[in-house]
Amino acid sequence: MIRIKLLKYFSSTINQVDRQNFNKIQDWWSVGGSMAPLYSYNHLRVQFIHEILQRPQKGKSLTGLHSLDVGVGGGILSESLRRLGSKVTGIDVSENSIETAIQHKNTDPELRNDQELQYKLISIEELSKQQEMQFDIITAMEVIEHVENLPLFIESLGKLLKPDGKLFISSINKSYESYMKLIIGAEYIARVVPKGTHDWNNFKTPEQVWLQLNKQQINIDVLRGVEYNLWSGEMKYSNNETQYIMACSKQKRE
Repeated sequence: MIRIKLLKYFSSTINQVDRQNFNKIQDWWSVGGSMAPLYSYNHLRVQFIHEILQRPQKGKSLTGLHSLDVGVGGGILSESLRRLGSKVTGIDVSENSIETAIQHKNTDPELRNDQELQYKLISIEELSKQQEMQFDIITAMEVIEHVENLPLFIESLGKLLKPDGKLFISSINKSYESYMKLIIGAEYIARVVPKGTHDWNNFKTPEQVWLQLNKQQINIDVLRGVEYNLWSGEMKYSNNETQYIMACSKQKRE
């Protein structure tokens, strides 16, 4: 019995402390709230996705594609992808996040009856066991710093990605600079995100992520640094990889 419980614990990607923290967030869609930096970042995310897919940034540019948004939060990126024409499945392990995403969708006349945008309360590993189909686009934005068991997380992403699909990941580098900027600066001094949002010990370097992707035969095609300007409220590309965003694809089989 003990062995079974241990196996179950170590085969989960859910970080229960972070899950509880996200269950407390009440202002996902408040422009001046604690999640405000995500609005700026979301513009850059969408721009990056368009650039990698070589699609125009206008109209229903993602029509015909099915996207999986992992760690939806309040549904900010999920809604953006749907408005661009992609069918979207959004998942999260936070009950509060999924409820917020559904409530916001239901307040929007354009989306409330849209069956092509669906939210599910489920972990990535459980979805990978249940889901028979694969996705054209998978996004895991600002998620890996909040999960346990990175190898299982990446393995599950790989199972759900189509052979010719694209995987997009953004996260925070594990460095002295990220501790000073993202925890001391952002959480305790500028207070642009709630205290306790991040645990430096869970930050991952791009090399750590690459190692797990490589085990699943997934390449990093593009890696870029991004940086949030506390004074202007803008998120832009940067030569500094304290925060980073990457586009990945499965290695082609001979």
